[in-house]
Amino acid sequence: FAIHTLEDGHKVFPVVYVFKTADNKDLIISEKSKGKENIIINFFNSATEPCLDIMKEINDLKTKLPDTYIININVGDDIPIIESYIKDNALDIDLNDVIVDLDMKMFKEFGYEGMPVLTVIDDDGTILGEIKDSYSASEIANSYEGIISMDNVTEEDGEDDISAVLDS
Repeated sequence: FAIHTLEDGHKVFPVVYVFKTADNKDLIISEKSKGKENIIINFFNSATEPCLDIMKEINDLKTKLPDTYIININVGDDIPIIESYIKDNALDIDLNDVIVDLDMKMFKEFGYEGMPVLTVIDDDGTILGEIKDSYSASEIANSYEGIISMDNVTEEDGEDDISAVLDS
């Protein structure tokens, strides 16, 4: 697993990589996200309260962003802890939608230091942005829309249009 940097500086997440889920099944993000415009990767850990806040919002977020595939990547917990975390907190999350990053390789590859953090990528794996310090589905959806708006601004739109998007 590795994030690649393109000549233009964009970073690309390997959406065709075969990941292992918490129920020990293979998951290829590009296959699971077919028909979706973008992907949100939710990095979480069972020991942080803000991560739990976001996990409780995931289904509402899926409703607010129906054209987006949301995948959860657990960082640092083994499978029995993940199973207990989902059950004990009555989370409506399927284990086959949770990738296990026990050794924190993926998390470190992104260069992150704290959680929660959500990463927005397009269907080709290009990393569009990240969302930090947003805990409700509405806050996350608003941050997501801002990232997508920036991605949709083309070079020909000019700098003034980019400033307008940032100010909105």
